[in-house]
Amino acid sequence: MNRNDTIDLLTAIAARDQRTVGEGDIAAWATDLDDVTLAEALDAVTAFNRSEMATRRRIVAADIVTWVRQRRHDQVERDHAASLKADAQAAYREITAGGLDPHGGRRNSPALEELHAEAMTVACPAKPLGCGQPAGERCVRKLATGEVVATKIPHTARWKQATSGAATLS
Repeated sequence: MNRNDTIDLLTAIAARDQRTVGEGDIAAWATDLDDVTLAEALDAVTAFNRSEMATRRRIVAADIVTWVRQRRHDQVERDHAASLKADAQAAYREITAGGLDPHGGRRNSPALEELHAEAMTVACPAKPLGCGQPAGERCVRKLATGEVVATKIPHTARWKQATSGAATLS
């Protein structure tokens, strides 16, 4: 955030809590918020003023930094989850495009058996895309009763990992 953005931000804050802003405040806040955009900072101020915290104390630069970091982290998590979901869907499409049914419709297909064997050479990714089983062990799932049972078919993420070339043995 540059000096002019900092002045705009502190003006918006002062309108809410009647604080007096001087050159020292502008310099300090500009330094503290150097990697925050004005839009992010204004969103953080609005969120703060809508919270119970605003009834107890004034907002400080650290509140804005914390809020922005959390928002950025949440966005990265959402983007990563969407990417993993897209990868799993793509792997499913690859499997089904060859006439294979990953749910067991053609269990005796040589191509499917080869794919299962290849998937077993890598560890299954951890939840939510897999079960975390080590290489060589069948995937598992938990039943509604709490019982853990081995599956006949490896998780799609395990197939994807095995065929991506980035697989590592466990």
